[in-house]
Amino acid sequence: MTLISLRHFAKITLLFVFNFLATFLLSTLAQETPKVPKTAVQEYKNIQALKEIPADQLIPTMQFIGGALGVDCEFCHVEHAMDKDDKREKLTARK
Repeated sequence: MTLISLRHFAKITLLFVFNFLATFLLSTLAQETPKVPKTAVQEYKNIQALKEIPADQLIPTMQFIGGALGVDCEFCHVEHAMDKDDKREKLTARK
């Protein structure tokens, strides 16, 4: 190999290594760490039961319970104030 071709080979090799490292680092940084979903107690007020379920599962769970009992939300909850404990049925359900 001549001196020019060695320099050319070295440049290509360095560019390849740099490109590989840059691609690896950028792809590693671009990966998001998995987010831990909020629990119901972290997202909603006055949660005393079902505290540890994911917050996005609370409403479907409550809808399932209401459907199984054949009642709507207002049977246990004060309308537009779900966190209040004013109804006897809500207190009974927590026992």
